[in-house]
Formats: sequence, C-alpha cells, structure tokens
Amino acid sequence: MHKISIEEAKKISEIRNTIKDKKEDKRLHAIQLRGQGKSNKEIAEKLDTSIKVVNNWICKYVKEGIEGLLSKGQKGNHRNLTFEQEEEMLKKFEEKGKKGQII
Repeated sequence: MHKISIEEAKKISEIRNTIKDKKEDKRLHAIQLRGQGKSNKEIAEKLDTSIKVVNNWICKYVKEGIEGLLSKGQKGNHRNLTFEQEEEMLKKFEEKGKKGQII
C-alpha cells in the first residue's frame, strides 16, 4: 500500500484551490484524502467511484506525481464543465424554477 505524507496532502490541498477541472480536482482530492489516512474504500465511497479507480490514481501519483493526475489534452468529447460553468448553469435552472417556469 502506498503511503502519502501529511505534507503532500497539504500541498495538494493548496493546488486544488487553483484547479478548475472537476475531474482533475476529484483525482487530487483522492490523493489528499489518502494523505489524511483514509483507506481506498473510504475514498471511493466519499468520491462515488470504485476502489480500483482510486487505487489507479494513487499508483499513478506515486509513479508520476501530480502531473500524472492532470488531464493531458485528450481526444474526443470535452463536455466537462468547470466549477464556475456548472454553477452558472445551475443558477439559470434555479431562477426558472423559482419563477414557476417549466424546465
């Protein structure tokens, strides 16, 4: 089992404050939780993913560092919203809901 120090978890916490991509943030959050002593099972439950995926993220972090968890200009569909975009979209739905409009 890979050990992640408390210092690494603190550094990752600071980096997470600058990350806009939700998928990257989720991966980094897993590493942060591991550094806080959480088990892979606890992390998987908290982040609503599988233990296998959490284990893959941790192994990738140990081998490649933070860069291994960041997105690498992937091909295909890029429909992942930033936190700001998601918040803006949800506000529109909430406003329509308050006005009684059909969404």
